[in-house]
Amino acid sequence: MTQAVPPYLIALGIGLLVGLERECHKVNGPDRGPAGIGTFALVAVLGTLVMAIGGAGLLAAAMIRG
Repeated sequence: MTQAVPPYLIALGIGLLVGLERECHKVNGPDRGPAGIGTFALVAVLGTLVMAIGGAGLLAAAMIRG
């Protein structure tokens, strides 16, 4: 793999940006979403890791099961 930026860093950056946007637009009360900057960053990196290890089949199985 000879890429300028590793896919894990790209996934982390995207997860952080989505999480940051979500944190900025959170509301208080019963409509408040549980996921924030840390959750989105973690899920993005784990999704990249699953794709690197097992490909699309493993990712689909994890999404269906969990």
